[in-house]
Amino acid sequence: MSNGDLFSKRNKFFVITGFIGFSILIILLGRFVLRSQAPSVLKETKPEISTSRPNFKSDLKMFGELYGIEKDKLLLPEFVDLPQGKFLMGSSTGAITEQPQHEVIVDAFSITRTEVTNTQYLAFCEITKRNLPQDPRWQGLYMRDYPNHPIVGVSWQDAMDYAAWLGTILGKEVRLPTEAEWEYAAQGAQPGTTLEFAARELLPTTKVASYPPNPSGLFDMLGNVWEWCLDWHTPQYYTESPKENPTGPTEGEFKVIRGGSWAESINVSRISHRNRALPKGGSPTIGFRVVISQKPINK
Repeated sequence: MSNGDLFSKRNKFFVITGFIGFSILIILLGRFVLRSQAPSVLKETKPEISTSRPNFKSDLKMFGELYGIEKDKLLLPEFVDLPQGKFLMGSSTGAITEQPQHEVIVDAFSITRTEVTNTQYLAFCEITKRNLPQDPRWQGLYMRDYPNHPIVGVSWQDAMDYAAWLGTILGKEVRLPTEAEWEYAAQGAQPGTTLEFAARELLPTTKVASYPPNPSGLFDMLGNVWEWCLDWHTPQYYTESPKENPTGPTEGEFKVIRGGSWAESINVSRISHRNRALPKGGSPTIGFRVVISQKPINK
């Protein structure tokens, strides 16, 4: 074998050996890089379950730290105007009291953006010298320590009296919403504070507007507290309800409450669900909101 052939073979050997060594080095370096990155990659991709409330910015009007509008040194609720509209009331698949689903037309009205709060109701009690609702005995004094939470423990008549008082302040007819108005206003609402959330808290209710509003800008239409409606309650009313501006039966034993509360599961907090309560009793699960109507209703 000539010296040239030997030199050529040696070159090939070194080239191949060098290539293999370089390849092994690259593989080892790659494994090292992957190992060094593994903890951060796993940390970024690990799913996390959040139990906090949705993070959003409320556009509610405020007076200092309190939700509402100041008028003559009184804190009053904020209203939103709803146009005349037509919608399907009830459910074709829900409880028998929600059937039949039927088309309803309601006239334009205004409704409070939130449930009436402790401070808003306190203004009424102070001016009229009315007794305060019984404290629910949760954590602290409810009306004093939680000014932006919904008022609870008020009877149907208490809510009506607040509405009448507010009407004198505003110079308008203020009352509780009819059941049809309530369901019309609640369209598109998602549940807020229900049993699944309240069970983890020291206080069952949540500050109003702790969850995003529905498309009409209304907060807490589902969850937090039940809401008194104007109507008497009968299970079969939908079978005889008029198409335009229904106001419920002319008499009864119970009044309608709507929207679910902190004491019920999320399944109860649905728009078409109907419930009832004795008008003379208050409950730590029941509050209310009010409306300004453009046409008088005789009840």
